[in-house]
Amino acid sequence: MPRRRFQRGSLVERSGRWYGVYRVDVLQADGTFKRDQCWQPLGLAGGQSERAARRQFQPYLDKVNDAVIKLPPKIGLTLTEFADEWRASVAVNLKGSTTRAAESHLRAHIIPKLGSLHLTEVTTKVVQGFAAHLGTGRRSRKTVENVLLTLSSLLRTARAWGYACGNFRFADLTLPREGVKKEVRCFTDDEMRRIIAAATEPLRTILIVLAVLGKMSLW
Repeated sequence: MPRRRFQRGSLVERSGRWYGVYRVDVLQADGTFKRDQCWQPLGLAGGQSERAARRQFQPYLDKVNDAVIKLPPKIGLTLTEFADEWRASVAVNLKGSTTRAAESHLRAHIIPKLGSLHLTEVTTKVVQGFAAHLGTGRRSRKTVENVLLTLSSLLRTARAWGYACGNFRFADLTLPREGVKKEVRCFTDDEMRRIIAAATEPLRTILIVLAVLGKMSLW
Protein backbone atom coordinates (compact mmCIF):
# COMPACT_ATOMS: atom_id res chain seq x y z
CA MET A 1 0.00 0.00 0.00
CA PRO A 2 1.24 3.54 -0.66
CA ARG A 3 2.71 5.29 2.35
CA ARG A 4 0.25 7.58 4.12
CA ARG A 5 1.26 11.19 4.80
CA PHE A 6 -0.43 13.80 6.97
CA GLN A 7 -4.01 12.63 6.50
CA ARG A 8 -5.39 9.17 7.17
CA GLY A 9 -8.89 10.18 6.14
CA SER A 10 -12.04 8.37 7.20
CA LEU A 11 -13.84 5.45 5.62
CA VAL A 12 -17.62 5.84 5.90
CA GLU A 13 -20.41 3.47 4.87
CA ARG A 14 -23.55 5.29 3.84
CA SER A 15 -26.60 3.99 1.96
CA GLY A 16 -24.82 0.76 1.07
CA ARG A 17 -21.74 2.48 -0.40
CA TRP A 18 -18.22 3.15 0.86
CA TYR A 19 -17.00 6.76 0.91
CA GLY A 20 -13.53 8.08 1.64
CA VAL A 21 -13.68 11.35 3.54
CA TYR A 22 -10.69 13.72 3.59
CA ARG A 23 -9.86 17.42 3.51
CA VAL A 24 -8.21 19.39 0.75
CA ASP A 25 -6.59 22.83 0.76
CA VAL A 26 -8.29 25.26 -1.62
CA LEU A 27 -6.61 28.53 -2.59
CA GLN A 28 -8.79 31.57 -1.86
CA ALA A 29 -8.82 34.91 -3.67
CA ASP A 30 -6.88 36.61 -0.86
CA GLY A 31 -3.98 34.16 -1.13
CA THR A 32 -4.94 32.07 1.93
CA PHE A 33 -5.92 28.40 1.91
CA LYS A 34 -9.18 26.95 3.23
CA ARG A 35 -9.62 23.26 4.10
CA ASP A 36 -12.74 21.77 2.50
CA GLN A 37 -14.16 18.34 3.25
CA CYS A 38 -14.39 15.96 0.30
CA TRP A 39 -16.39 12.73 -0.03
CA GLN A 40 -14.92 10.27 -2.52
CA PRO A 41 -17.29 7.46 -3.60
CA LEU A 42 -15.48 4.10 -3.64
CA GLY A 43 -18.01 1.42 -4.47
CA LEU A 44 -20.77 -0.72 -3.01
CA ALA A 45 -20.25 -1.91 0.54
CA GLY A 46 -21.68 -5.30 -0.33
CA GLY A 47 -19.19 -5.79 -3.14
CA GLN A 48 -15.93 -5.20 -1.26
CA SER A 49 -14.52 -5.37 2.27
CA GLU A 50 -13.52 -2.41 4.38
CA ARG A 51 -9.85 -3.29 3.80
CA ALA A 52 -10.38 -3.33 0.02
CA ALA A 53 -12.20 0.00 0.18
CA ARG A 54 -9.31 1.43 2.21
CA ARG A 55 -6.84 0.32 -0.48
CA GLN A 56 -8.99 1.98 -3.13
CA PHE A 57 -9.14 5.15 -1.05
CA GLN A 58 -5.40 5.38 -0.41
CA PRO A 59 -4.35 6.91 -3.81
CA TYR A 60 -6.69 9.85 -3.19
CA LEU A 61 -5.07 10.47 0.19
CA ASP A 62 -1.60 10.25 -1.29
CA LYS A 63 -2.51 12.77 -3.99
CA VAL A 64 -3.86 15.36 -1.55
CA ASN A 65 -0.94 14.82 0.85
CA ASP A 66 1.57 15.29 -1.96
CA ALA A 67 -0.18 18.56 -2.84
CA VAL A 68 0.22 19.73 0.77
CA ILE A 69 3.97 19.20 0.55
CA LYS A 70 4.15 21.39 -2.56
CA LEU A 71 2.18 24.33 -1.14
CA PRO A 72 4.23 27.53 -1.40
CA PRO A 73 5.62 28.56 1.98
CA LYS A 74 4.70 32.23 1.42
CA ILE A 75 1.27 33.13 0.11
CA GLY A 76 0.60 36.67 1.29
CA LEU A 77 3.36 38.54 -0.55
CA THR A 78 2.46 41.79 -2.30
CA LEU A 79 3.86 42.73 -5.69
CA THR A 80 5.95 45.48 -4.06
CA GLU A 81 7.46 43.01 -1.59
CA PHE A 82 8.30 40.54 -4.32
CA ALA A 83 9.77 43.31 -6.49
CA ASP A 84 12.23 44.01 -3.66
CA GLU A 85 13.26 40.33 -3.64
CA TRP A 86 13.57 40.38 -7.42
CA ARG A 87 15.81 43.46 -7.29
CA ALA A 88 18.10 41.80 -4.74
CA SER A 89 18.36 38.39 -6.43
CA VAL A 90 17.69 38.86 -10.16
CA ALA A 91 18.18 42.47 -11.24
CA VAL A 92 21.78 42.49 -9.97
CA ASN A 93 22.61 39.78 -12.53
CA LEU A 94 21.09 41.53 -15.56
CA LYS A 95 22.68 43.93 -18.00
CA GLY A 96 22.65 47.54 -16.88
CA SER A 97 20.33 48.66 -19.67
CA THR A 98 17.88 45.85 -18.91
CA THR A 99 17.86 46.67 -15.20
CA ARG A 100 17.36 50.38 -15.83
CA ALA A 101 14.41 49.74 -18.15
CA ALA A 102 12.77 47.31 -15.72
CA GLU A 103 13.33 49.68 -12.78
CA SER A 104 11.76 52.51 -14.76
CA HIS A 105 8.71 50.37 -15.50
CA LEU A 106 8.42 49.36 -11.85
CA ARG A 107 8.86 52.83 -10.41
CA ALA A 108 6.73 54.77 -12.90
CA HIS A 109 3.93 52.34 -13.69
CA ILE A 110 3.76 48.91 -12.06
CA ILE A 111 4.33 49.67 -8.37
CA PRO A 112 2.13 52.81 -8.19
CA LYS A 113 -0.81 50.99 -9.79
CA LEU A 114 -0.41 47.32 -8.72
CA GLY A 115 2.18 47.33 -5.93
CA SER A 116 -0.31 46.94 -3.07
CA LEU A 117 -1.92 43.83 -4.60
CA HIS A 118 -0.99 40.35 -3.40
CA LEU A 119 0.59 38.15 -6.06
CA THR A 120 -2.57 36.02 -6.11
CA GLU A 121 -4.62 39.11 -6.99
CA VAL A 122 -2.61 39.92 -10.13
CA THR A 123 -4.90 38.13 -12.57
CA THR A 124 -5.37 38.53 -16.31
CA LYS A 125 -8.46 40.67 -15.67
CA VAL A 126 -6.56 43.00 -13.34
CA VAL A 127 -3.64 43.34 -15.76
CA GLN A 128 -6.05 43.98 -18.65
CA GLY A 129 -7.35 46.97 -16.71
CA PHE A 130 -3.76 48.05 -16.11
CA ALA A 131 -3.06 47.81 -19.85
CA ALA A 132 -6.10 49.99 -20.56
CA HIS A 133 -4.82 52.53 -18.02
CA LEU A 134 -1.41 52.61 -19.71
CA GLY A 135 -3.06 53.08 -23.10
CA THR A 136 -4.95 56.22 -22.04
CA GLY A 137 -1.79 58.32 -21.93
CA ARG A 138 0.51 59.33 -24.74
CA ARG A 139 2.44 56.08 -24.53
CA SER A 140 3.07 54.08 -27.65
CA ARG A 141 1.89 50.50 -27.98
CA LYS A 142 5.55 49.41 -27.75
CA THR A 143 5.98 51.18 -24.40
CA VAL A 144 2.82 49.57 -23.02
CA GLU A 145 4.01 46.17 -24.24
CA ASN A 146 7.44 46.61 -22.61
CA VAL A 147 5.89 47.53 -19.24
CA LEU A 148 3.61 44.48 -19.37
CA LEU A 149 6.53 42.23 -20.34
CA THR A 150 8.42 43.41 -17.26
CA LEU A 151 5.40 42.56 -15.10
CA SER A 152 5.05 39.17 -16.80
CA SER A 153 8.74 38.42 -16.18
CA LEU A 154 8.38 39.23 -12.47
CA LEU A 155 5.37 36.94 -12.05
CA ARG A 156 7.06 34.15 -14.00
CA THR A 157 9.98 34.34 -11.57
CA ALA A 158 7.57 34.36 -8.60
CA ARG A 159 5.95 31.14 -9.82
CA ALA A 160 9.36 29.54 -10.39
CA TRP A 161 10.24 30.37 -6.78
CA GLY A 162 7.11 28.62 -5.53
CA TYR A 163 4.90 31.61 -4.73
CA ALA A 164 1.15 31.43 -5.17
CA CYS A 165 0.27 33.79 -8.05
CA GLY A 166 -2.82 34.84 -9.96
CA ASN A 167 -3.78 33.33 -13.29
CA PHE A 168 -2.19 36.12 -15.36
CA ARG A 169 -1.18 35.14 -18.91
CA PHE A 170 0.38 37.75 -21.19
CA ALA A 171 -0.98 35.96 -24.27
CA ASP A 172 -4.56 36.57 -23.07
CA LEU A 173 -4.20 40.37 -22.99
CA THR A 174 -5.65 42.72 -25.58
CA LEU A 175 -3.14 45.53 -26.07
CA PRO A 176 -4.14 49.06 -27.05
CA ARG A 177 -3.90 49.68 -30.76
CA GLU A 178 -1.60 52.26 -32.21
CA GLY A 179 -3.23 55.66 -32.48
CA VAL A 180 -4.01 57.11 -35.90
CA LYS A 181 -1.09 59.26 -36.96
CA LYS A 182 -1.89 62.92 -37.37
CA GLU A 183 -1.66 64.33 -40.89
CA VAL A 184 1.43 66.42 -41.40
CA ARG A 185 0.54 70.11 -41.51
CA CYS A 186 1.35 71.97 -44.74
CA PHE A 187 1.71 75.67 -45.37
CA THR A 188 -1.28 77.45 -46.86
CA ASP A 189 -0.96 79.37 -50.14
CA ASP A 190 -0.96 82.69 -48.28
CA GLU A 191 1.73 81.48 -45.83
CA MET A 192 3.88 80.28 -48.72
CA ARG A 193 3.58 83.64 -50.55
CA ARG A 194 4.71 85.49 -47.44
CA ILE A 195 7.63 83.11 -46.89
CA ILE A 196 8.79 83.56 -50.51
CA ALA A 197 8.44 87.34 -50.27
CA ALA A 198 10.59 87.44 -47.13
CA ALA A 199 13.28 85.10 -48.51
CA THR A 200 16.45 86.25 -50.25
CA GLU A 201 18.11 84.71 -53.26
CA PRO A 202 18.93 81.95 -54.00
CA LEU A 203 16.52 80.61 -51.30
CA ARG A 204 13.60 82.50 -52.89
CA THR A 205 14.02 80.69 -56.22
CA ILE A 206 14.29 77.31 -54.45
CA LEU A 207 11.07 77.98 -52.51
CA ILE A 208 9.24 79.03 -55.69
CA VAL A 209 10.27 75.80 -57.42
CA LEU A 210 9.23 73.71 -54.40
CA ALA A 211 5.90 75.48 -54.17
CA VAL A 212 5.18 74.91 -57.86
CA LEU A 213 6.21 71.24 -57.72
CA GLY A 214 4.08 70.75 -54.60
CA LYS A 215 1.07 72.14 -56.34
CA MET A 216 1.67 69.98 -59.41
CA SER A 217 1.84 66.81 -57.26
CA LEU A 218 -1.71 67.50 -56.08
CA TRP A 219 -3.14 67.82 -59.58
